[in-house]
Amino acid sequence: MRILVVDDHDSIRMFLSEVLGEEGHTVTAAASAEEALVAFDKNPYPLVITDVRMGGMSGVELLQKIKQIRPSTLVIIITSHSSLDTIFQTFGSGAYDYLLKPFESIDQITKVVARATEKIQLTTPRILIVDDDNTAKKILVNLLNAIGCRVTEAENGNVGYNEFIKYPYPLVLLDSRCKNLLSAIKRLRPNTKVIALTTPSRPAQPGIDGAVCDYLVKPFTDLDRVAMLLNGVIKQVSN
Repeated sequence: MRILVVDDHDSIRMFLSEVLGEEGHTVTAAASAEEALVAFDKNPYPLVITDVRMGGMSGVELLQKIKQIRPSTLVIIITSHSSLDTIFQTFGSGAYDYLLKPFESIDQITKVVARATEKIQLTTPRILIVDDDNTAKKILVNLLNAIGCRVTEAENGNVGYNEFIKYPYPLVLLDSRCKNLLSAIKRLRPNTKVIALTTPSRPAQPGIDGAVCDYLVKPFTDLDRVAMLLNGVIKQVSN
């Protein structure tokens, strides 16, 4: 999962980045709340871990701004024993949990983060990808897993249909050639969002334009744009 770590102490940033990286997370580190906000605004993170007291903008202010941008993001506050009074303030602003420093153990950190990632996965929509392009699917799965989404893969329209009738996926990423499956999706669950996966040789598909909310063209050359598009549609289906 993508995690943003914010602390103005180099040693703490490096330590948390190493611990969380070893747990399989993709970690971005920021030395200030201002720097973190720029990164978050560009591509929101599902989980943020921030110190409460930093030079300039505080962790509480950062928490409040993050919740304005993406309310579903979970924020874990880092505080010291001498700042325990601030915990109530952060919870009132929407903090998910807190970590006390100096850290007692690595286990203390990984357990709090594990609870947060489990909650994110349970509350983030499940997504169905239907495409026979394994390279494209791998990229999409990695991007979606990084923001906490649970993903089901199908290699063709028949398998995709069987998956779709078993679970009400709010978002489907669909090979634009699977027109029969697209028709079935819109007939069975008209509110399901569909992103068409296409190629430069078939950028527009007559008969499906009105049924899809957007297109992604393979091979993906701008992963930041792909991530931003996915984040935007996921935000819509999560509301």
